[in-house]
Amino acid sequence: MAKIWPCYDNDATVQPWGERSVSWCEERLGLSPCDYRCTREQFGPRGRLQTEPDYTHVVVEVSDDEAAGYAKRWKPGIYDVLLLSPEAVQERLSVSPEMVVLPRV
Repeated sequence: MAKIWPCYDNDATVQPWGERSVSWCEERLGLSPCDYRCTREQFGPRGRLQTEPDYTHVVVEVSDDEAAGYAKRWKPGIYDVLLLSPEAVQERLSVSPEMVVLPRV
């Protein structure tokens, strides 16, 4: 499953909002392989996302297993959700009965 993360300035490692399949992210969030941003290791306070404004975007983390299961050019790493605001992503997640909700800490 791909993790769906809200992002904050200097803290992109907050709890993910949930997990969905890459196909769900394609259909519901408009995600595509060309939205690739960086590797998982570059994601977070020391990665490329540290200069982004406070809570203005959402990213999807695609795992090795999830990427390997798709014929398209998906690779493991972080993808930007470019077509939707964080509020729109959260709304789409909340109406999906198949979503895995991760507990907030």
